[in-house]
Amino acid sequence: MSRSLLTRAQNSAASSLTRRKVFDLVVEHRDDLVAAARDGVVPVSVISGRLREVLGSELDNPTLRQYVGLCVVAVLEDAGFSVTRPRVRIPQDPVFGVGALFSRESTKGGKPEPTLLQRFVDALSMEELKEAQTLVHARLTLSPARRPKQHS
Repeated sequence: MSRSLLTRAQNSAASSLTRRKVFDLVVEHRDDLVAAARDGVVPVSVISGRLREVLGSELDNPTLRQYVGLCVVAVLEDAGFSVTRPRVRIPQDPVFGVGALFSRESTKGGKPEPTLLQRFVDALSMEELKEAQTLVHARLTLSPARRPKQHS
C-alpha cells in the first residue's frame, strides 16, 4: 500500500507547480520526518515553517494542506511507519492545527521487530540467563546511595 500511496502523491504532484514544490520539499526532508516520527513528534510540524517560507499564503488552501499530509504519510509509510494516532493537536504551529503520530510497522507475521536487548537475551544460554538474572536483581536492589553514577 505504501508504494501506491507514494505513487499517488507523486502523480498528483504533476498536476501543478505548487504540488510539485510540496512533494519535492517533503521528499527532501524525508530524514527529518523519519526522525520526528521515531521520536514521537508530529512529523508535519518539523517542516511546516519551511513550507510556509516556500509557499506563503498558498498554504491557506485546505486542499493543499491535505495534500501535504498525504505526501508526509506516503513518505513515512514508504520508510516503514504507519499512523498510530491521527488528529493530534499541534500547538503554535505556523500552518497546521492537527497532524498524526507514527510508529514503525511490525514485521511480517504481526510480531514487532525485536530490540537489540531482546536479541542479546535470546542469544544467551540457560546458564548465562540465570547469571544475568542474578546480576540484574542485584543491580535493581542496590540502595540509591550505592548505585553507580550514570554516564551520559
